[in-house]
Amino acid sequence: MRSFIVVTGANEGYFALASDLLDSLRQSPTEIPFGVLDVGLAPAPRNSLQARGAIVAPAKWDLGGPARCPQGALAMFSRPFLPNYFPDFETIVYLDADSWVQMPEAMAELAQESTKADVAVVPDLHVAFPHLYSPASTLRTYLRATYESVAGKPDTLVDRVTLNSGVFAAHRESIFWRSWQYVLATKTEERLRKVGGDPDYQLSLARPEEFFLEANSFNYAFHTGLYSIRPVASTYNWICEFTMPLYDPANGRLTEPVAPYEPIRVVHLCQAGRKAEFLFDRHGKRHPVSPRWKGVPA
Repeated sequence: MRSFIVVTGANEGYFALASDLLDSLRQSPTEIPFGVLDVGLAPAPRNSLQARGAIVAPAKWDLGGPARCPQGALAMFSRPFLPNYFPDFETIVYLDADSWVQMPEAMAELAQESTKADVAVVPDLHVAFPHLYSPASTLRTYLRATYESVAGKPDTLVDRVTLNSGVFAAHRESIFWRSWQYVLATKTEERLRKVGGDPDYQLSLARPEEFFLEANSFNYAFHTGLYSIRPVASTYNWICEFTMPLYDPANGRLTEPVAPYEPIRVVHLCQAGRKAEFLFDRHGKRHPVSPRWKGVPA
């Protein structure tokens, strides 16, 4: 059995981003195995990824009974079952497809950190994240509302650390996976009962309370004591939606936007990063550099 694999999920709309992620991993002087959970790739993109060495595994509904979501949504609902899709690797390092790796050595670091708890994970905590300073911010209000739909009571992530499920690492035998599977299955069933038990009802990522079922189950399982975490720094999952990184023209790297300007290991674009066409450096000078993989000069 091999040590670890970096896994993402992709459909046709995310193929280009997943391809960029693979390219960014290929900076490594040693091979980093790469897996893709296929949630709607056309044959040509799937073959392209496989030709470049990716292990592509078709996703399925793993929560029992007939599928209750469109194929693209399986990226969320299949994620707690990743060890089943990639059985030849001891540790799964998961990255959302709209991420890319600026420092490939970070993948082995995440795998190593995961040995110190049930899962290595990046809390949404950094001094540069403005929403942390405002309890009434749009983002925290949004998180509160979606989390309450999972917690089933006026509980809130505003008063607790939010664990980001977009980047994490765990050993295949970790209790983390079973805990997450249990909570997601339970909360999904509760959601389906709440909407009336219609057997034809399809869960949709367009509904916030359903889009966040996976992430909030990830958090709920932790906050109810079902698994332990090894927290790692925000540079392992820099969320551009929270605040944009800076560009360092001296070495062509993206850094955190405050001193000591640590280089970012994993850039998580989200919508803000995908749309950005320029970045500032630490002196406030604007550069025509995108935070995307191909937007940063070599």
